[in-house]
Amino acid sequence: MERLKKLIGLTTKDTSKTPTYAQFHFDSNGYSSSNNYPNLRTNNGTSLTGIVRAALFSKNNHYNSSPSVDLGFRPRNNSVATSEPSVPPKDDKTNLPDQVKPQIRPSNEAVTRRSISTPLPNTHHQWRSQRYNDEKENRLRAVKELEAELAERELSRHNRKINEQEMLRLRLQVEGLVLERREPPREEFPEIPNNVRQIIRIIWNKSAPPNEVFSNFDGVDIARKDLLTLCGAEWLNDEVINFYINLIVNRSKANGRLPKVYAFNTYFYVNLSGKGFSSVKRWTKKVDIFDNQMIFVPVHLGNHWCMAVIDFEERKIDYFDSLKGDNFTCLGLLSNYLAEESMDKRKRPFDMTGWEFTCRKDIPNQGNMWDCGMFSILFAEYASRRAPITFSQQHIPYFRERVVYEILRKELL
Repeated sequence: MERLKKLIGLTTKDTSKTPTYAQFHFDSNGYSSSNNYPNLRTNNGTSLTGIVRAALFSKNNHYNSSPSVDLGFRPRNNSVATSEPSVPPKDDKTNLPDQVKPQIRPSNEAVTRRSISTPLPNTHHQWRSQRYNDEKENRLRAVKELEAELAERELSRHNRKINEQEMLRLRLQVEGLVLERREPPREEFPEIPNNVRQIIRIIWNKSAPPNEVFSNFDGVDIARKDLLTLCGAEWLNDEVINFYINLIVNRSKANGRLPKVYAFNTYFYVNLSGKGFSSVKRWTKKVDIFDNQMIFVPVHLGNHWCMAVIDFEERKIDYFDSLKGDNFTCLGLLSNYLAEESMDKRKRPFDMTGWEFTCRKDIPNQGNMWDCGMFSILFAEYASRRAPITFSQQHIPYFRERVVYEILRKELL
């Protein structure tokens, strides 16, 4: 505005009086739309309208977006002046007539823009988590690859060792020496197939017929009620123990590399301890027990199962009790039985020189009051192979299922 006043040569020096303002309204083409002051002149007589138009449309003016121009001077013709000063127009454009409303384009600088931003995810945390997961997967993959490589190397080393032993055996055989073939190492805890586990669950259905027979071997039937004694916290009955011991004997007959064994049933020791030798001497009428390397004697003490093993080859009698109790009475009864049996069948005394009688303590201990039967038959199974005892209480649930599987297939794993 000051620039415009300088341009038209107007100054207002008297500030003691309120000046009368003249208003000019211009349309978009720069022409005045108001005739309120048609005779306004400058001090030198120049028409004010032309000067204002020239100023508004000059090359460097910036006022063409304003709806009004306030010049702030007194008109030359006092007859035109009003008694009250004119009031500058309000910003509200609704007071203007429709035909004189200017087209206003607001400046971009005058618009306050408020950016609405949504919170971004913590990409750094996501990146670190993803990187950790990737590294974990890579580590697991590397471990599996390393394990597979080690297993392959171990198998290759084992095969190479077997080949070397076989070549040595063949070379010695050519030279007139014979070496026995070595069997591959036996897996102690082979996995039970899933379909067999499903069959076992069906057999262990307590609401099914209890007398349904599932297996028969050497004249002994095994029904559901017998196999249910292998389920959970149950005591094994005589049928399961006798059936399993017969499987041990049958395996030794089929495998010439294993010791030749014989087994009495669960009623033998009850009669021997209760009625004496005379009650059992006819049990071996068709069998010479001294032709075997090992004899198994299940021992039932009321509600507890144990196992006695007579080893002719190593000249000892071992008593296996999973509660690690002593029973020298049993050892004495069995030693007397051998002496009387020798006199009855061979008509000569049995030489007991150098024999050992031991209640074994270097054996696993049962952790409850119902697994004694399982421990007893497993002691016999390991002894029949002269294998070190590697099982413990934690393996008993596995062996309960495994014994059912072995009874169904009538063969030990």
